[in-house]
Amino acid sequence: GRSSSLVCVAMGMVSAAEAPRVGGGDRGEEASRARGRLHAALRDLVHGGPSTSSKTVLGHKERIFCCRGKVVQSDEASEASEASEEGARAKEKRRCLFATGSEDKTVGIWIYGGVGGRGSGFRLLHTLQGHDEEVLSVEWSPTGRLLASASADNTVMIWELPDRLDRIEAEAPALVGRVRHGDHVYRSLFTTGALLGMPGGGGGDGGDGDGDGDGPMGKEEPMQLLVTCSSNQVLCWSLSSGREGLLLSKTLDSRGNYVYGGQRNPSKMVHIFDVAVLRGNRLAAACSDGTVRLLTLRRSGDSERVLGPFDSPAGCLARIKAQGPEEEADRLCLCCTDGTVYVYRDSPEISKSEGDSERRLFSWRAHQANIFDCQAVGTDRLLTCSSDGTVKLWDLRDAEARHVATFEKKNYPFHSMHLVFRDDTGSGCGGGAPGAGVDDGVGNADADADAEGEEEGFVSGLRGAGEGILVAAGGTTGMFGTPWFAQVVDFSVL
Repeated sequence: GRSSSLVCVAMGMVSAAEAPRVGGGDRGEEASRARGRLHAALRDLVHGGPSTSSKTVLGHKERIFCCRGKVVQSDEASEASEASEEGARAKEKRRCLFATGSEDKTVGIWIYGGVGGRGSGFRLLHTLQGHDEEVLSVEWSPTGRLLASASADNTVMIWELPDRLDRIEAEAPALVGRVRHGDHVYRSLFTTGALLGMPGGGGGDGGDGDGDGDGPMGKEEPMQLLVTCSSNQVLCWSLSSGREGLLLSKTLDSRGNYVYGGQRNPSKMVHIFDVAVLRGNRLAAACSDGTVRLLTLRRSGDSERVLGPFDSPAGCLARIKAQGPEEEADRLCLCCTDGTVYVYRDSPEISKSEGDSERRLFSWRAHQANIFDCQAVGTDRLLTCSSDGTVKLWDLRDAEARHVATFEKKNYPFHSMHLVFRDDTGSGCGGGAPGAGVDDGVGNADADADAEGEEEGFVSGLRGAGEGILVAAGGTTGMFGTPWFAQVVDFSVL
């Protein structure tokens, strides 16, 4: 039979409380050693190390196409202040939920309970059924109450989880909505009405997926949107009570020479593989014609700018946020089907004034085959996974790509991966890491970090991140059994 695998790496980071207090010249030396330990831990998160333990866990019946994680906490942790003794004990009861979508048409809900003790390890809680074809994308809402699963059956299903951890383990998520499309749905994501410039859309960075609630729209709660991409359309759906339904759709034309689908696409229609929310309430769409479209969507009219066409189409996108408000631009990473990654400067002002060549910073060949998934880690790092059987971590600090670490599984194509941090409850873990470009829930810097600069800010975030968990999923046909693999590293003793 056909099978799949999910690779998990868990790491306990050094907490701020555990860092020794020193003064004078010793302080700088200790800070340097601490940074070295944390950087080594980050490498081991991907590559593994002497203290890494591995085990095999049963997975789906067929290939896994997508995986995403989210931090949840027990009832006591929800109700207690972390500064209190009860809150400190409740902190140990945090769990990470993982959703996986498979060629077997199901969605798996897994829980990770940490290393050692009761409830530790990985367990399958629920198998969600309802899709008629393979599941291509799973995505958590900002609070983790909702999960969207997109499928080749032309639908996106919306599942709602109970609000208490004990109920999450006992009760399967309920199917509360379904949106239908005219073709395969490759990707879905949660954001706010600010993306469309709508009243009640929320402020700030506009549609970064940082909304505070999954409930009805109110004076203080932002309108919640679900963005989906199917065939050559981007569609925006309202999930807010009383306003449910399709708000806007944008149809794209074909511009490049590459046509997806061959004989299955005689009209040469462009397909949208991935979407990402950008600064300034804009959306990036990775298209099968080798272009990436930068869209400003409004119900009164929209605008579009184009990057590319590239030699091969981009299959996935990652936005790396700027260090702070003083920086003029984010970075947009475009990961292509030939294994190449392109990095662009991006902001609303740059998008209006500069062309493709002026905005491009650098590019490199990251993999030997299709890059299926990518994620920003901190403010200068990028994770990528490929059908060449590798997951790689890259350092982009010096305006170029420097390879940091690789996890390799020979003859095993990776289709998806996701890095979460167990103590990152400010944002959950919907795409972030300490100081990450998306859903940043760990502070980028403290007073000491300000003095040390951006890299110290990244390390400062890692100190409060607790365990880091990297999941990587994929598989191939013809494998015996249905395993996924777990690698666990405990760095709490450092």
